[in-house]
Amino acid sequence: MGIDRISGHDLGLAQRLIRDLDPDSYQLRSPESGPSLTPIVVLGCSSGRQVFERLREAGIDIVLRQGALRISPHLYNTTEDIDRLLEALDR
Repeated sequence: MGIDRISGHDLGLAQRLIRDLDPDSYQLRSPESGPSLTPIVVLGCSSGRQVFERLREAGIDIVLRQGALRISPHLYNTTEDIDRLLEALDR
């Protein structure tokens, strides 16, 4: 596929997640746009551990780091995966 296409895919998924995230429930701790944007999306929330456990039980693979949710979509992820994540975050 090539590095540029993979990077574009990964960044597109991250941007979709950031765009559709509920700002009242989650605080974006990673860059939202610009040259510092990466496919790694870090979210803060008041109940990080509970959300992490709920997502894990739903089969969604993310990481909990210092109370923040770390999401890193990659080549094997799809827009449907991001939609599923967003739906699970809203529960």
